[in-house]
Amino acid sequence: GTEGAVASAFAQAARLLLRGDVPLYLKPKAQPAFSVVPTHPPSVIVRAELNDEPLLVYRVAQQLLLADPQHAVLCALPEQEDRDLFAGMLGAFGPKEASARLDRAGKELASALWHTVPMRQQAQMRDLISKDLPELDYDELRRAALLAGHRAGLVVLGDARLALEVVASTEPALRALDVHTEEGFRSACQSSDAFAELVRTAIGEPYLTLVAQVL
Repeated sequence: GTEGAVASAFAQAARLLLRGDVPLYLKPKAQPAFSVVPTHPPSVIVRAELNDEPLLVYRVAQQLLLADPQHAVLCALPEQEDRDLFAGMLGAFGPKEASARLDRAGKELASALWHTVPMRQQAQMRDLISKDLPELDYDELRRAALLAGHRAGLVVLGDARLALEVVASTEPALRALDVHTEEGFRSACQSSDAFAELVRTAIGEPYLTLVAQVL
């Protein structure tokens, strides 16, 4: 049944990614079909009606990786809300100029974060942000997190062709392409960061070494 298919996908992904402590919930007719939600700790919601095994394995693995706190802060809310939270975090724990760039709502959020986070963690956040501030670009960090999720999906699924087919069937920009043709495959690599990342990973030495060890 559906619950068994999701449970199997979760067991496979959790074992390989060492993420067995991430809560996963089934929700009828969930929109979107897979998501990370900002509970404590972050958890994963999967649409209850799904039973496509490759899709489930790939997307559950992807979501378990994105439930890591450092990724969840970038991916667990709608993008604009995530962007606002990220800016508020920089305003609360970053340099004064980061706070100065915030609007009134952003400053209120930064203040709330400042008063919510325990003192010890505040010091850790300030140290982390001051150390990495030049690299703390929201768009780049979110892109890196999403690509890490796709790599996790590939590793757990263990089949590059199936992983590429999952991405081709779920990314809106690729649905009109036939990725089984040379032209369609080339267009997919040009149109989708995720598709191109899977290709790079699948022909890279670390992934090929992993596959060889499994075989």
